[in-house]
Amino acid sequence: MHLKGIRPGDFISICSPNDVDCIVPYIASFFIGAISASICEEMSVEENLYLLEQVNPKMIFVHKGAVELVEKVAERLAHDPIIVVFGATEKHTPFEEFLTEHCREDQFRPREVANLDETAIVIFSSGTTGRPKGICHTHYSVLSNFTFSDRKENLRIAIFSSSYWIAFHVFAFKALTNGFTRIVFSDFDAMNPWSILNYRMDYTFLGPNECMAFVRTQKPPFTDPSNVKELAMAGNSISADQIAKLQTEFPDAFIHSLYGQTEVFEEIFHFPHSADSRSFTVRYPTSVGFPIAGFHYKVVDLDTEEILGPNRKGELRIRSACQTSGYYNRGLVRNVRLGRLVEDG
Repeated sequence: MHLKGIRPGDFISICSPNDVDCIVPYIASFFIGAISASICEEMSVEENLYLLEQVNPKMIFVHKGAVELVEKVAERLAHDPIIVVFGATEKHTPFEEFLTEHCREDQFRPREVANLDETAIVIFSSGTTGRPKGICHTHYSVLSNFTFSDRKENLRIAIFSSSYWIAFHVFAFKALTNGFTRIVFSDFDAMNPWSILNYRMDYTFLGPNECMAFVRTQKPPFTDPSNVKELAMAGNSISADQIAKLQTEFPDAFIHSLYGQTEVFEEIFHFPHSADSRSFTVRYPTSVGFPIAGFHYKVVDLDTEEILGPNRKGELRIRSACQTSGYYNRGLVRNVRLGRLVEDG
């Protein structure tokens, strides 16, 4: 990447499902001081064009199945990014070229970050409250991702999110900083969800709709549900009844919900890995966990801005070292507003 002209502060982009290749340029971007800002292979040309016009990447790494999509996006950009293909290609740069030996590579040293407040990653918002914005995470906010650090064993974690979603980034750093093993699935097959149980997973993260695929489909013979030790859910709400049905399919697994958003490079609430957490989820199955050290929380009345006490409805707001430094080219963010706090949450 450096030999092809990528310099500190330049943007690269990745357009690929989660696979063993896409993590390579992602990590490499940190080594040379580039900023990654991924797009989504499942989105339209217009949607991805809107994203890339915000950051103007000099290089785009793309899965072979999304080459045509990226070509249509690139030809409408004001500049001409280098397209690197994960797979065979005659028209663009093959990713294999990056894996061969290059001159002076033994002299290469990763760039040392002079200021931890520099932007390290830009992740686009989901667009639920407006058009997607580039959410800037600094080296400091990334390094503040510290849950799971109390787990000394070598966890085997399975995450299905592409690099467009915050879960990819958060759990990639949990694996890197703690030495965990990543089980890489390129996709989740809702018609055959039980196939993932061919592998032992200490921890997996899924959306509620994906979780309910286990309830809707018949469990194949000889499937071992105990291969899932902990199943975390986020991205949408799930009822206590649905959780109970899921727990029936995985009787030994610790099943719980999470709460977070792209603006915060960490879970906003967390269930410690303990017997107390399991007993708590039995009593409050839809809970998203406990507050985390280092976070400041408050619930306010939207009309009066009054800070509210226990058992009163309002808007939850937080402040943390894990939060974004701002939206790219749109200014700083002082507080993160998470929406209305449900009464039994």
